[in-house]
Amino acid sequence: VEELRGSLAVKERELEQKNREANDKLQLMVHDQNIAEGKKTEAEKLSKELDQQNLDIAERQRVVQADLDKAEPALIEARNAVQGIQKRHLDELRALNNPPAQVARTLGAVCAMLGHT
Repeated sequence: VEELRGSLAVKERELEQKNREANDKLQLMVHDQNIAEGKKTEAEKLSKELDQQNLDIAERQRVVQADLDKAEPALIEARNAVQGIQKRHLDELRALNNPPAQVARTLGAVCAMLGHT
């Protein structure tokens, strides 16, 4: 009986040690789970923000594309009109020492369209 009591005492100490280790691991797992849940919550928040930014970008892109679609025909028409300018027309303009303001403004716009400064 004494031998069994001694063995029981050893087994109880081992059991208590194993229970402490199990509790420590369980607490570590709970801690890690809380951290993971926090990261998941943050990721979901960032995902929602990103979705909203993508919606804003898509809307802005739609508005800008609509503006470009409105402006493109005028640009094409202006380019076609500018392509009809002949060298003699430019020579005539160069001969003007002080062109009227409207002429100077128009030539500035033409140069900008052609990529000249």
